Amino acid sequence: MGQVRLFDYLKKLDENDLKQIKKYLNSPFFTVPSRDRVTALFEVLQNYHPLYNVSDEQLAKKLGITNKKQIGNLKVNLRKCVEDYLRQNQVRGNEQLQVLLLADSLDDLDLRKQYEKYANQYLEKINEKQVLSAEDYYLKYQLLIKLHGITNSLDNNNTYLSEAMGALSYFYLSENLINLNGFQLLSKVLTRNENIDLTLNMVKSVSDYSVIENPNIRISYFIYEFRNKKNIKEKEQLFHTILGIIETSWKLMTKSYKYEIYVYIINAAKSLAAKGVKISYKDVFDIHQFWIKKNVHLTYSEMESNLFITIAIDYCVAEKFDEYQLFVEKHTKYLAINLKEVTLQFCSAFFFFKTKQFNEALRLLALFNVKDPYSKLNAKLLELKCIYELDNSTMFNARANAFSQFLYRNNALKQDVKDDSLNFINFLNRIASLRSHIGIEHKSEITNKLEKLEKEVILKEGVVGGIWLLEILAKNKRRIK
Repeated sequence: MGQVRLFDYLKKLDENDLKQIKKYLNSPFFTVPSRDRVTALFEVLQNYHPLYNVSDEQLAKKLGITNKKQIGNLKVNLRKCVEDYLRQNQVRGNEQLQVLLLADSLDDLDLRKQYEKYANQYLEKINEKQVLSAEDYYLKYQLLIKLHGITNSLDNNNTYLSEAMGALSYFYLSENLINLNGFQLLSKVLTRNENIDLTLNMVKSVSDYSVIENPNIRISYFIYEFRNKKNIKEKEQLFHTILGIIETSWKLMTKSYKYEIYVYIINAAKSLAAKGVKISYKDVFDIHQFWIKKNVHLTYSEMESNLFITIAIDYCVAEKFDEYQLFVEKHTKYLAINLKEVTLQFCSAFFFFKTKQFNEALRLLALFNVKDPYSKLNAKLLELKCIYELDNSTMFNARANAFSQFLYRNNALKQDVKDDSLNFINFLNRIASLRSHIGIEHKSEITNKLEKLEKEVILKEGVVGGIWLLEILAKNKRRIK
């Protein structure tokens, strides 16, 4: 089994963690092999926090050790202590786990009456909550199923088994819906031929989700339904249903659900806008503002690069440029170090695109150097938009052809993604061609062609950049008038 190296742990720990580890090392409650030497090694290493750019030879010299192998052994023992501390820390920070561990201890000691009293007290505490999390459901199940095992199951008042089954069903329903939505999101860019029929059948087996009181589960199901509906009117109705539940049940939603749903709602709003539904980027901006004011985007210690880019781009599209600048200034520190430069570079290129500084955007995109094929794809999409706006037909045709070749030859991209991008290139080529005929063909004829193309964009399943395509079609129609 591969071991995590000592320095990998220490680099990620903060000053408070290091203080707690020192207390751990000094505590007689814990067994620490070669305690004095391990403690001495730890104290020396603290001087090298957070980079730990120190060799075993240097450590041996500072500790007065002549055998370098001894340093290796001391580092192994210190690593084990750090791992013990981290495990203890997880227990301290997880109330449900603490409850389960103590309940298991009571059961193991055959203290049945005490277990029954303890479990029922905690079950009362769980049931007082307005909304349960998946972890609450699982804890409830564990407590109830053991109560069923140690009490008289033939007692007419004993409902522990049925309650346990209900709690377990809610746990799996909750987890399955979150995972299913995440799986479908990944399926847009990955082809792994995974079989999830059992999960789908479990989710579909519930006939009426509107009667489920837990808003987290209801919203997750409606998001799943939204993804799988084909009828635009039904999708629009579901979208507003989800927004309504969020508005009325915000305080009851768990942090993890809020974060997941934030991402899905933004994607849902933009997918509706691409189908001609009257949802503006002002609406998308307002959705972002609602979540950001509540710090949902900062649920985790590091902010996902994709979410950062999504927010920045949507602010630019809504022409909220001051808010865009403030967002970038305030949130750059939350990006992972290895993704910071390329994330900011792409956001800046998009800002230049929206402020009509197309050549500056192209300059940045030419410097954009990433291995991820999907990041490359997004850069090429933005590049083609810039060239279209420059109205340089020679450059546009050359880049459109090069982009098509990139898609045909790139095996790392899912075929559906390639097809969506090829649809975009096809539509943009046709729009560019029609634009070149404005002022040449009769007004009514060119207008009819643009309107026909507009309907094609709206009805086409699988076209990236649909909202922008509709915008430039509308712009060209205005030019005719």
